Amino acid sequence: MESKKRPHAQEVDASVSKKRVLIGANDAPYVNGSVPDNEEPSDFDNLEMFRKEAIFRRMRHYSRENDRSQSRIAELERRKNACEAGLAAMAACWAQLVEAIRLVAKPEDLPLNTPNVQDIFDISSHISDLGPDLVSALEDSMRATRNLVTKVVNLGAGSGGDAYIRCQKAQTECVALRSEMQVINGKLRESDAQKSRYHEQLLAAEIAADRLRSKTVVATKPRSHVDSAEAASDATEEQQKPSSPAVSGLPSISSNIAINGHNGLVESEDRIHLADLREKEVTELRNEVAALTAKNKALVLNSKIPPVELITESPIYKVLLDHTSFLTHALSECQQENGRLSDELQAALESRREWQESVEANANQANQELKSMLAKRDTENARLRDQRDQQHAELVERKQKDGVKFASIKELESLVEARSARIVVLESQLTRLKAQLAANAGNEELMQFFFSGQLDDVAYIDGLKNRVLVAEQRAAAVNQTLSIFQDDHPNVVQHMEAEADALQKLAAANAKVEAYEKMFGNSSPPDVAQLTEKIRVQEGEITKLRLLNEQHAKEKAPVYSELDQLSTAWEALDKQLKRKVLDLKELEERLAKSGLDKAKSENKFFAAMRDKEQVETERKNLARNVEKQGKAVERLLESERNLAAQVMSLEKDLASVRRQYEARSAEVASLKFDQRELKALHEGDITKYTECRNLLTERDEEVANKKAELQTMSEELSLLKKQVERNTAKLLEKASGSSSTRELELEEELKKTMVLHLVSCAEFRDTVLTRCMHTFCRTCVDSRITTRQRKCPACNQPFTTGEVQTIYLQ
Repeated sequence: MESKKRPHAQEVDASVSKKRVLIGANDAPYVNGSVPDNEEPSDFDNLEMFRKEAIFRRMRHYSRENDRSQSRIAELERRKNACEAGLAAMAACWAQLVEAIRLVAKPEDLPLNTPNVQDIFDISSHISDLGPDLVSALEDSMRATRNLVTKVVNLGAGSGGDAYIRCQKAQTECVALRSEMQVINGKLRESDAQKSRYHEQLLAAEIAADRLRSKTVVATKPRSHVDSAEAASDATEEQQKPSSPAVSGLPSISSNIAINGHNGLVESEDRIHLADLREKEVTELRNEVAALTAKNKALVLNSKIPPVELITESPIYKVLLDHTSFLTHALSECQQENGRLSDELQAALESRREWQESVEANANQANQELKSMLAKRDTENARLRDQRDQQHAELVERKQKDGVKFASIKELESLVEARSARIVVLESQLTRLKAQLAANAGNEELMQFFFSGQLDDVAYIDGLKNRVLVAEQRAAAVNQTLSIFQDDHPNVVQHMEAEADALQKLAAANAKVEAYEKMFGNSSPPDVAQLTEKIRVQEGEITKLRLLNEQHAKEKAPVYSELDQLSTAWEALDKQLKRKVLDLKELEERLAKSGLDKAKSENKFFAAMRDKEQVETERKNLARNVEKQGKAVERLLESERNLAAQVMSLEKDLASVRRQYEARSAEVASLKFDQRELKALHEGDITKYTECRNLLTERDEEVANKKAELQTMSEELSLLKKQVERNTAKLLEKASGSSSTRELELEEELKKTMVLHLVSCAEFRDTVLTRCMHTFCRTCVDSRITTRQRKCPACNQPFTTGEVQTIYLQ
């Protein structure tokens, strides 16, 4: 119903259609068709209220459906939890059963020939409408069951006759239960179909009741037949596509439209009659629903808590009773075996306790030894760690010293290089000075030796030494020979000495003669002595000057080389000086940084010392706590030994008490079994009584609510009847007072215009949407296109500009 209402409001600037000629209270038309505000009938007076109440009715319908769905969900959730709990219990029992059978039936004890039991345990072949997951799960369970049962059957192959009889009984029961299941499934399907049908009828009745209680539906009298048709369509088809409003409302408007837009008496009577029919249907449906609900509750109670006679007569109960007697006998045997095993367990516990005490003593001793070893190892690790720290610090210090030494060595190398260059210069200068002294002395040979650059060569000095040595040896040999001959021939020795002196003097004279010959030649001038002395002096000066000249000529090259070496040494010294200045700055920075590092290290040292003192204090506290705890542990061990002795004595007493308890527990078990049966019956009765009482309470509440709703509906219906009577009287008065031809023409014109006029449109509906074939005025369609809301106002389907066409009437 709500989907048929057009969502957009009336346009403010839309063109207004031609006004009708209306008649006042005194049967006279109003001037220019204007009426007072309180008497002007309008098609849009209750449109907004009608929409809101329609939305409210729909929301109330959804709320009821939601409540039903929530209750259904809660019930399904409870069933799901119960099924999950049962499934978990079944899985646990199944796992326990499988493990028990696997322990009993060992693979090596089984025979090789096993029967084919593929068709016996295939549960999925006997059940229809299964999902793939359930089928796979049943097949897995079937395979495991087949394997285990095959093992058990092979182990107990001796009892074949009893098994065959039980199998025949089980098959008979299975066939009977399967037939009963088919009957129950047919009834269940019929119940589901009836439930669905009654639910649909209930929804239709609730919607009809909501529309009857709506004031705007009652007040909207020109659309009563349209509303009845829409209510019927809502009850059957909630989401059908709506048709054109003009087509659905045309018969009722053309047959029942009255003057000035008011309904007649026939419409009110039809609506009252329709309300009565619906009320009767609702009452019948409600009674039928109540009967079916009571029947359903009874079936649910019987399915949850079956009667005791049905349980005791069922074959499953008989089988369980036989199994219970067998289990009772087995329980008594197990109790006897349990008593014997308890004695053996007591002896084993005593031996285990003694063994445990010995093992604990050995373990404690080994523990103490390991603790002492760990303490020694920790001490040794601490000592090695201290040594490692000391060696690391020493290594760092030595690396620093080696770095300083390497820097000093580099500086010394640079200084040695500068000193060596200076020494070379000084040696060159010394050579030149020696050569100058030799030149001044007039010794050319010595000057040449100095300029030869072989000052370090000792060959010259060695040669002189050799010559002196040879001369001395010869002189010594000659003197020895002379001393030998002097004893025998003294005269000969004297002659030889005289001859040697003469020869020496002759050699000196020859040297002088050669010198004179060099100066004067072979002929001598007259004044020989004076001239000789003068020439000798001049010759000495010339020799000196010549040697000095040679010395100065040879001295130039060494001087230039010395100048180059001095400039190079100067540059090297300049660089070294600059480097020393930079090193001095770096040393100052390092000194400042070392001061800061020293302050930081001192702070760290004092902090470490404080931490060390705290650690030492904590260690002492921990040592005291360990001593206290050790003493407490010793006391606890002593008390444990005393308690162990007491436990042994008490366990001996407990063994005798346990045997008495087991004898009494067998009696109590039988009594508890009887008590559980009685308690189960009592709880079943209580549950059934509680559910019946709750059901009765719910029924009383529903009856009270229905009575209140019935009272409310009857009151509203009486009000509606009175209102219809008043409206009918007014309409009759107006119809009897206006019989002019003008009014008949206006009525015919109104009938014609209502065909092409819509409540929400201000103009004639001359435009059609070819997608859904709904008609509207051109202004409404243009407003939709301009605001880009290209959806049909009636069915909310999208449309394009090409799907908008104009209707031409002929």
